[in-house]
Amino acid sequence: MAQVHRIPVEKMTEKAFRPFGQLMLSKEKPPYEGVSYRLNFQAGKVRIGTNWLPYKGFRFTGLEQHLHVSQSFVHLQGAPAVLAVAAPTDPRMPDSIPKPEDVHVFLIEPHTGYLLKRRTWHSDRLPLYAPGSMMVIITDVETNRDLQAHGGMTTPPDQRGGWKWNRIVDYEYDYGVEFEIVF
Repeated sequence: MAQVHRIPVEKMTEKAFRPFGQLMLSKEKPPYEGVSYRLNFQAGKVRIGTNWLPYKGFRFTGLEQHLHVSQSFVHLQGAPAVLAVAAPTDPRMPDSIPKPEDVHVFLIEPHTGYLLKRRTWHSDRLPLYAPGSMMVIITDVETNRDLQAHGGMTTPPDQRGGWKWNRIVDYEYDYGVEFEIVF
């Protein structure tokens, strides 16, 4: 049985999220024309899509790291969600995996957007209630193809590997640790 590491949810503020990326938050009601953001987005061929995220509860075991791309997500509709993140690490150092105590969880309010810095470790987004959440994802084609070809978070850990663009760690499989989000 896995050891459970409980992580409290933090409010997603610009200051708290800065080590992991940038936020796209409107500080006031936007003017009719809307609001634009300057983001330090890094990618190859850009891929924009949507992700439907079904409610799965508040436990997870995996984090992924994208080596060559920053990723951006914008909450479109549905339940608020939470996201676990850990600071970027050097992929040339195979043991540079975040310790469980270095993982933070943030609440993603509806209509909030964020950009993850390149190499920031992150979990799947977990909606707070059923049926789930819809988010826009901005990533790159190469990262997506690499995950599909070599196994993403839904692939059993012993069938993953050979990545060029990503790293994934399954804490339960590798270290006997499961994360639980607490409110």
